[in-house]
Amino acid sequence: MTENQKADLKSALTVFDGWPLAYAPFSPAGLHLLTLLEAPPDGTRRLVLLPGPSKLVPPKSCEVMLYPTGSTPGGRLAWEQVRLPQQARRHGANKLVLTRPTPPVAGQVPCVYWPTGEEDLPNRQRSLAERLRLALAAGGQSELQQMMWPADLPLPQSNTPFKIQPPKSHPLFYENNPLEVSTEPLVPTYILYAGPYDAHNLRLLLAGWSWAAPSLGDETQLVLLHLPQEQQRVLDENDLTASVRRVQPGTLAGLAALYRQAAAVVHLGPTVPWGDAVTASLASGQALVARDEPLTAARCGPAAFLVPPDNPRALGAAVLTLIVEEQLNGQLREAARKQVSDWGL
Repeated sequence: MTENQKADLKSALTVFDGWPLAYAPFSPAGLHLLTLLEAPPDGTRRLVLLPGPSKLVPPKSCEVMLYPTGSTPGGRLAWEQVRLPQQARRHGANKLVLTRPTPPVAGQVPCVYWPTGEEDLPNRQRSLAERLRLALAAGGQSELQQMMWPADLPLPQSNTPFKIQPPKSHPLFYENNPLEVSTEPLVPTYILYAGPYDAHNLRLLLAGWSWAAPSLGDETQLVLLHLPQEQQRVLDENDLTASVRRVQPGTLAGLAALYRQAAAVVHLGPTVPWGDAVTASLASGQALVARDEPLTAARCGPAAFLVPPDNPRALGAAVLTLIVEEQLNGQLREAARKQVSDWGL
């Protein structure tokens, strides 16, 4: 690299949209944003713009600036279409990095998008601000310079140019990094469930667990990661409060420890390109039970016990098998290690 090229790198600035860190730090978007910020420095400056304080702090190698914006539909619209692009321009950014598909219509800074499965709002009546936000985000798609796509998943239909990248997870999830022992008072053996928590999948999970739990005994629990408080009633209705518990880790190291110390991980949602529970489970070298669907099969290969959708007995049998049959559990863990051996950091 010439001296002029080194000078250009030092003067270049990449701005990251920090909304997920402020308001959804443990979401795929938040976790993948932290993964990107942990990448080895390439000589460019990295600036994270935050609309509010974050529980998960970006690395010290990054600059952080706070521009307070409320987590309301109107505040989110203002952040995406006005404040974020305005501040990116003001700081002289060469690139704006997004983990949500919400490019500004008139941003004037090239946008790079890492898809994390947050394309849709929940199925409910949308406010005027939400409808306007989605309309403007759709209009801003032409502003996307590149979509970053993992090499292990088939390409989707899109008019945005793709750049293929190795799959990646945050360093704390990999087994070769130091482990922070979880401070949660958990039983010796637990199965970790990381979502989703819509009513259908939660009832499917609990029906499968009700089938498996009597054979596992009191020393095995189902741990629900970041279960929304309003869903606690589902546990009460099913009389499962003794064998099922909610856990809310407050740090990324605590979250990684929960993955790495589990007996197995269950995920019933679709696989998304970056930052989801399937990614975290494989990076942790875990035995994974997941729904049999094309993207999950592509990402996991032989490193998961795939079950048919909407079949609680098959789900319960898979969980029971991975606890009782230690050899199969070990085989899946070894397959997970091989699956991530060429992933990026």
